[in-house]
Amino acid sequence: MKNLRDILGTLWGQDGDIDSTDVEDIGTELGQSDNELGCEEQIIQCQMKHDRLLGSTSKALRRKYGNDIVNRAISRLQQRRKRGNCSIKAEYEKWGKALKQVNEIRKQNSKDLLDDEIRNETL
Repeated sequence: MKNLRDILGTLWGQDGDIDSTDVEDIGTELGQSDNELGCEEQIIQCQMKHDRLLGSTSKALRRKYGNDIVNRAISRLQQRRKRGNCSIKAEYEKWGKALKQVNEIRKQNSKDLLDDEIRNETL
């Protein structure tokens, strides 16, 4: 049965053994840069949520990505913070702008509703 599956996989354009794909193989195909970016994003999310990197998050990331990748990501983020290119600050500014726009729209809508109510009362 396995041989038949291999032959069909070859005919359909799937190289290699179908059953031999492991999670580790897929992780190495993605490349180290993708792992570093994913690790950085998770660190930034944790820092945004808790204002610091939690030990539990750090441990989980070290298990998932390894010590080297996590250490590099943490040091990169620290260097950015020193230089003033803090990604967390940028995220706060982005959310602040979005909230400001939402508040402006809300104020405009409430003014429009108030104007409509005044017009209806005068009729």
